[in-house]
Amino acid sequence: MLAELPRVLAQLPDRRFIAVFLKSVALTLFILGGVWYGFDSWLSGSSAPPMPLWMQRYWADAADWAALPVVIIAGWFLFPGIATGVMGLFLDDVVDAVEDRHYPHAMAHRRVPMAKAGLLALASALRVVLWNVALAPFYVLLLFTAVGPLILFTAVNGWLMGRDLLEMVAIRHMPRAEASALIASNRALRLRLGLTAAPLFLVPVLNLFAPIIAAALAAHAFQIIGKR
Repeated sequence: MLAELPRVLAQLPDRRFIAVFLKSVALTLFILGGVWYGFDSWLSGSSAPPMPLWMQRYWADAADWAALPVVIIAGWFLFPGIATGVMGLFLDDVVDAVEDRHYPHAMAHRRVPMAKAGLLALASALRVVLWNVALAPFYVLLLFTAVGPLILFTAVNGWLMGRDLLEMVAIRHMPRAEASALIASNRALRLRLGLTAAPLFLVPVLNLFAPIIAAALAAHAFQIIGKR
């Protein structure tokens, strides 16, 4: 999949990519903003711990500042799941752009209804988010190894995202049962796709483009299977 990365990066200026990028980033940031607001409201509304009376008046302000770093750290690790789920809503445009430019004779002939795409996107986002939340203690323990959290992040999210992204592309070419069978028979390619895409979410600035790059890589991955 690394061989396909330069082709994806070269296509980033495509107006269809730009349109999807703006929509997906805006929606992802809106969701993360909602998470911050909810967590901040919960902290502000909770009872202040035992403390001197003169300090209690600062509890709400302290809660605001406490919520911000927690959400930033959590958002860093949950961003791949949320962004991948959001990308699922706009994947048709990405797949069309990639196939129109590189595979004009193998264009997707199925359009996934918005409701079905939304359910698949939600399932993907929840799966990635729940796995990362469940592994949070291990991320904390591995902080002492410096690179441990990055390796765990790449392995877990690469495994999850590779399958979900490939499925989102495949169902635009064939029924879901056939798509699942196809993905199951190409586990190595699926893993390479995920391990190429997941590290992109760790690089500042580049992580904003990571969802669309990952989706475009998935479109190329499906065509690689087709050539076989």
